[in-house]
Amino acid sequence: PLRWRAGDPSHTGYTPWVKNLFECKNARRVLLEGNLMENNWVGADQHGYAIVITPRGEGGAASWAACEDIRIENNLIWHVGGGVQIAGYDSAGPSGRTRRVAIRNNLFADIRMDYALDTVRVIQFNALEDLAIDHNTFVFTGSDARDVIRAFDMNTTGLSYTNNVVPYGNGLWADCGTGAAALACRLPGAVLERNVFIGGTMG
Repeated sequence: PLRWRAGDPSHTGYTPWVKNLFECKNARRVLLEGNLMENNWVGADQHGYAIVITPRGEGGAASWAACEDIRIENNLIWHVGGGVQIAGYDSAGPSGRTRRVAIRNNLFADIRMDYALDTVRVIQFNALEDLAIDHNTFVFTGSDARDVIRAFDMNTTGLSYTNNVVPYGNGLWADCGTGAAALACRLPGAVLERNVFIGGTMG
């Protein structure tokens, strides 16, 4: 509820720590389909993502925890500070890996800078194996530049980014370069085809 967000006209004074709308920490064969997911902003220790997928090994107590075969399809996700954050491994200790994630046929609307921490992270990830982002539409509020995708820390293999409509903003970002350099240094073998990058440049 917006009445939980400080600064909103409907705010009642109760301000809980908001984290995300859906999260997987140890999950296999998940289908998240046909949902309306709305209203998520920065709070607690996160950036405003609607969806988080990240194995949590609990300091070694569950080192086998992994996120595999997850499908996010046919959802309307709006009024959020970010789209999807995916981690390949638990950064705090041993875990299994995130593999085979598909994000398809979703509408992400009203992705807002004022709901985010420092920059809007539409799709951010690291160290995955096989990530398909297909037939999604991303709509932003405001004119702040955003990154189409953000990759960092460890390489992701098997990325397929196809048939999406998204404002180009800052393009592709990685912690080792942008554009073609980001593909080469963090996304080896990635496929980017048949997308509409609004406001992008040729080259």
